[in-house]
Amino acid sequence: MQVSSRERTIVDCLRNPGLCGGIRSLVELMTEYGEAPERDFDKLGAAARQAANGAAWKRLGYIAESLWPLETKLISQAKRHLTKGTTRLDPAIQSTGRLVARWRLWTNVPVNSQKISV
Repeated sequence: MQVSSRERTIVDCLRNPGLCGGIRSLVELMTEYGEAPERDFDKLGAAARQAANGAAWKRLGYIAESLWPLETKLISQAKRHLTKGTTRLDPAIQSTGRLVARWRLWTNVPVNSQKISV
């Protein structure tokens, strides 16, 4: 039986935040990932290159920039993969919120994290 890696799980949740309970849970998951000794941002970038869509890259860039500002390689990779159009941080919430133009992302939910504020 194949089991998803931590990195692939994050990318799947970036594509569809509902898989992990919404964007707030995703931020918690990514916070824990960033603090874990096993974290591997190169692997996360590789998993994103394999499976991320435009919305996932936007969410990854925004969240990575907020949680891990020193991970410039991953943030730059997300910037290179930006697609046209805008998307909502949490697609389950219909309101648009505030536009973060550099990520083409509507921050439509407050994220309860000390590191991310919307």
